[in-house]
Amino acid sequence: MGQHYISRIDETNRTAYCSGCGETVQVNRNAARSKGWTCAVKAREDAGLHRQGHKEEVSKAHKAWREANKDRLRSYQLQRLYGITIEEYRAEVAGRSGRCDICGEIPSGNGPNGLALCVEHDHVTKRIRGYADRDCNTMIGAAGEDPVRLAQGIIYLKPSRDQLSAIIKLLEEAGGVQEAARR
Repeated sequence: MGQHYISRIDETNRTAYCSGCGETVQVNRNAARSKGWTCAVKAREDAGLHRQGHKEEVSKAHKAWREANKDRLRSYQLQRLYGITIEEYRAEVAGRSGRCDICGEIPSGNGPNGLALCVEHDHVTKRIRGYADRDCNTMIGAAGEDPVRLAQGIIYLKPSRDQLSAIIKLLEEAGGVQEAARR
């Protein structure tokens, strides 16, 4: 590729002919450096070269930005993945007094982005089931959301009679024993 000189600028569509690319390309307004318009392809190439030559510096800058924008990032993730706002998330967590829906414990320390509970959801329907600490959420996901597999894990652990009694009591309270018997 030769020099990226642009001509025939169409400001409305933000396109121009670039001699380096040999075709009409997107252009960016480069008012910060008072250079007018620049070829977007060249700008991406330059940015990539800069990142390659300054990996540590760029990594530190990105980390600093993420630290300064935790709420913004988490808000975007919650909206994109689950269709809820960060305010709705916080209200749900507060309504549970910060306790995990699975184990009932308050997670120790903060989770990612300063948030302590994960949004626990059905991976097929995307429907939110509740809010769980990282360990409980990982347990459900690692079992492929399969109750039989979770039960096999319980059997593998060889629970004591007292633990089995506690498991049966939990299932009865949740209506799980009667429901499981009907299946």
